[in-house]
Amino acid sequence: MKIGIPICKGFIAPRFDCAEEFLIMEITDGQTIKKHVLRCLGQNPLRRALLMIQVPVNAIVCFRIDNFSLRLLEDHKITIITEQSGLLEDVLKHCLQRFDPEES
Repeated sequence: MKIGIPICKGFIAPRFDCAEEFLIMEITDGQTIKKHVLRCLGQNPLRRALLMIQVPVNAIVCFRIDNFSLRLLEDHKITIITEQSGLLEDVLKHCLQRFDPEES
């Protein structure tokens, strides 16, 4: 599973369309297999959403997301998990627990 997390200065971005970059994590059996960062400064919400579709990610973990991006991403079968905020490391721990099949 690939997860996209919009980040800004080491925190989850307050909104999907405010992200300076996206952390892309590949998770298998509750473990991070690979992660890398995609820069996206100066891109509009459409370009940010298309970037996540092109990666492609299976889920996006964010705090808030605009309706246009939400509909577009959901139309491409990308799961959106909102109301996640705080330090990136804390959210990463939560993501690993959430996507760990043994915890389900």
